[in-house]
Amino acid sequence: MIKACILFDGNDEPFGFRVAGHAGFERRGKDIVCAAASLLCYTFLSSLNELTDEPFLSEIDEDHGIIHFRFKEKPLERGTLLFQALLGGLCMLEQEYERYIRIQAYRKTNGTFTKINDQEV
Repeated sequence: MIKACILFDGNDEPFGFRVAGHAGFERRGKDIVCAAASLLCYTFLSSLNELTDEPFLSEIDEDHGIIHFRFKEKPLERGTLLFQALLGGLCMLEQEYERYIRIQAYRKTNGTFTKINDQEV
């Protein structure tokens, strides 16, 4: 199963995510759920890099199916819009393939992450 952890600050502003795992919908290389989640994340990272001046950190480990992302600063309008588009795409994917991808939202307050919910973000 793919687990997408979406990170929000104390003001409910998005600041990062971690997408990890393999869906298990089909064998590796043929898995449309993994391909869709990867495409959404790669498109987000590429668009953020090409269309904005947002400073960010990202790390990709293709062998283990892990993508980490964090804004270095509070995102501006374009960065927030692109993040919302990514989140919308992941939510649509989860609605269609709920056995293969799970989205969890976390809020960071005073250095501690608290789960917001299991399904909806």
